[in-house]
Amino acid sequence: MAIELLQSVTIESNTTGITLDNIPSNGEELLFYMKIRSNADNCKIQFNDNAANDYSWVQSVYTGGGSANALYVEQKSSFYGCSTANASSAGSQTYSATVLSLPAYARTTLEKVGNWYGGYKHPSTSFGKAESGTFLYSELPAISKVSFITDTFYAGTTNTLY
Repeated sequence: MAIELLQSVTIESNTTGITLDNIPSNGEELLFYMKIRSNADNCKIQFNDNAANDYSWVQSVYTGGGSANALYVEQKSSFYGCSTANASSAGSQTYSATVLSLPAYARTTLEKVGNWYGGYKHPSTSFGKAESGTFLYSELPAISKVSFITDTFYAGTTNTLY
């Protein structure tokens, strides 16, 4: 599979959401690379404007630094799949990076399964965070639109779709 740039969005002013739409229906896999500045600890991902509880996922998180080490797995009904560095606690210039993979996104006969990973290093402490997850999206239509939603994405946040 050749990797082809489909869309790239860098926001110029603060916003609560970034949407990538008009996704072609003839691809094999979608790959998102997100460089995020936010005031929240996570962001919600929504497919095709579906706000129902059709998302199941398992997440592994490692938080390092001092006594804050932890490794855990969660299963939730709403899909939070971006690792964001809260700028109010991690520093205003801290970016997190998240990669989201959606294989077989155009199929209309199967539920969608995907994977994501991300993290960041706090700029002035030893604190860092690494996260990964696998999710199931239980709707059958091909994915043609993906929205990323949080309290605030700060200017400079970039979302690139391949």
